[in-house]
Amino acid sequence: MDFRGTIEENRERQAEDLGLSETEFAFHNILMTELSNAMGVKSVDQETHDSVKEVVRNLVSMMDEASKIVDFFKKWDEQKRVKIQIKRAILASFDESMVKPVTERFMELAKVKFK
Repeated sequence: MDFRGTIEENRERQAEDLGLSETEFAFHNILMTELSNAMGVKSVDQETHDSVKEVVRNLVSMMDEASKIVDFFKKWDEQKRVKIQIKRAILASFDESMVKPVTERFMELAKVKFK
């Protein structure tokens, strides 16, 4: 088995262990990284981790729907609407300092995952 296949299997297993799809897991990793950076810690408590999973599931579902709009990634008004929803979700559970980096990274990943 090649190295890439092993990495993909590990990623699938980690996603499955958390009860997340592969797409949700990619967004989960971004949010966990930004949260760890903002808090200055390597890991978070279970309650915070549960919040991360809930926020990610909701945002991925919303982005999946939004990206079905024809030419979504060319329509700034639709993208702005999604960014506002990301901001609200982050503010509801996390610190305001996370809004900009998470929103930017989520939108970049959305272009890859939902095209």
